[in-house]
Amino acid sequence: MPSLKVVLLTDSDSLSRNTPLPYKYYGQKLWETIQTTVKKLNYSCETVELNKLDFQEHESVNKFLNAEIVIMDVTNQDRRPTFMYQKGNRESVDCMDDIVLIQASGVENDDAIEDLKTTCKIKQMIVYRYNEEKDVFYDVTTRTANPLPLLTTSLNFFLNEAANNMQQGLVTRYLNRLEKRKNEAHDTNAERKYLWREICNEILTEAKQEYATPKLITQLMYAFRDIQDYQSMIELSERCEQNETISKKLQNNMMISYLTAFARSRRNENNDRDKALEILTRLCQTKKTESELSNDIICLCGRIYKDKYTESNCQDQDSLEKAIEWYRRGFAADPNIYAGINLLLLLAITTDDLRRNNEAYKIIIQLNTLLGKKGHSLKDLNDYWNVATYFELHAVLHDWSKACQAALHMYLLNPPIWYLKSTINNLKILHQATRLRDQEQLSRGQSPIITADEQIYSFWIDFFSDAINSNSTSSEERELPAQVPVLVCDTYEKTDGAPVNNFYVEAHLQLNFHTGQEPETLVIRIIEQQKQIRKGDLVKTIYMNSIRSIINVKRDNRSIFLYAYENSEKFSSVEFQIYFPSAERRTAFNEKMSKYRSETNVEEAKLEFDVSNKQRNE
Repeated sequence: MPSLKVVLLTDSDSLSRNTPLPYKYYGQKLWETIQTTVKKLNYSCETVELNKLDFQEHESVNKFLNAEIVIMDVTNQDRRPTFMYQKGNRESVDCMDDIVLIQASGVENDDAIEDLKTTCKIKQMIVYRYNEEKDVFYDVTTRTANPLPLLTTSLNFFLNEAANNMQQGLVTRYLNRLEKRKNEAHDTNAERKYLWREICNEILTEAKQEYATPKLITQLMYAFRDIQDYQSMIELSERCEQNETISKKLQNNMMISYLTAFARSRRNENNDRDKALEILTRLCQTKKTESELSNDIICLCGRIYKDKYTESNCQDQDSLEKAIEWYRRGFAADPNIYAGINLLLLLAITTDDLRRNNEAYKIIIQLNTLLGKKGHSLKDLNDYWNVATYFELHAVLHDWSKACQAALHMYLLNPPIWYLKSTINNLKILHQATRLRDQEQLSRGQSPIITADEQIYSFWIDFFSDAINSNSTSSEERELPAQVPVLVCDTYEKTDGAPVNNFYVEAHLQLNFHTGQEPETLVIRIIEQQKQIRKGDLVKTIYMNSIRSIINVKRDNRSIFLYAYENSEKFSSVEFQIYFPSAERRTAFNEKMSKYRSETNVEEAKLEFDVSNKQRNE
């Protein structure tokens, strides 16, 4: 049962027998009854004097404002305005569940009761009457009730309802915090610390363990997953299991078990994958039919065996067969793009021509149908996984042109790095497994023909791989490479002379520092396979001392605007937008340029960072 901090707001003047009242008042007996009721519910109960609030007595004010429920008796009409003032104070801080009592004692109080209901809009009000013969208080709020309920019964109901509201309210606040932060950019380490400090460590304490609902724990697991903090996912799950109260609430919760298995499969330490398979096997055994079983659970089994196959350098055929079987089972139970594309990728490893494989061909047809239902064109797809499936499907079919279109769309969606990692690893498995086939062709004197579109596709694999590497914890991986794959957005002339505005082209960026007598330069080489652009536009060489400004695009933390004089001519300027593979690569680039500026003290160079009012086309 949730805990509750209850404060009884009393008035010593009303309790004094020396104070003349127009009716017989049973205040002392009333508070003794209420205290007994509260304590029987195992809620904390303290008393605060009304006059101490009037004089702003520090301890009393803190108790009053920090209480979760305040119970007050407003029977005394002389003190009623003061009581209602304090009630208003509580409502100003969203404490709406306080309980107001008033004794039914004649016509005067009948009018007051009606005023409290209509004018003050008291949410929880109990009108009571004391029966001297039976020595009990009755709730006469609804006078037609027969028999009349005891006051203690009504208090029990209101207090338990308030406790549940408090629990739901706090859980909602926690969930709202998570939702708000999801839409904000945060450093991974800062996000991890926030989640543990502000939420996890709170709800795992004995005082607030009742707030650890399955919904909140699930959302916390998702929050850790989104920052790839699999260690925290596992730690949270283990600490919940160790807490008897929380463990009972989470018992047999399929989603939390699935997310724990997912985290173990990703962390991959100390037999994590085998432990993940144990969890998933247990979940599979709890359901009688495939339709009752989550498709995510089935496919995660396939993913784990696929990872085992990859880690064996594509030699573990048993794991490959088990991965195919699990994905096949998942696709049969629920034909969806996730199970379908993974099954197709694994079948591509085992066959030379997918179109001649009956099962593979049927999957190709189904995947195209499913993707077609998602939107009229590639640009209509806004969900990363739908676009990634389109990308993988056309890569498997060697339709490089469509795969490259999808790659650009994937990038512009700005997905989390772990999304990209999942997609690129899939294709790397395929390439690694089919490399032997290419080597066999070479041994037979058959050189594979590499088209221009395939070269651009290879650029995208390198581009996304660089994004993944830059997100590594290794300082070496986070260093800016000698050549960085980038996208350049600019106006170009086609081979027929027609201009193309805001056209994205694949390129490599190179910084040339300290080259002896040669000027220091920033060179952008557009890949030669770009057939649409004139040959003369394929290389841009910019002298470092001609760069006027570098402006970070705030809407996309991977991009900059670069402004420079062309070849140091002040009346011939060049400006374009550069997209790096990741935010980390942009940061590394900025650091290099900032270091160059501080070391050279070139007056002509003016580097500006995070200047939002000079952005364009964001």
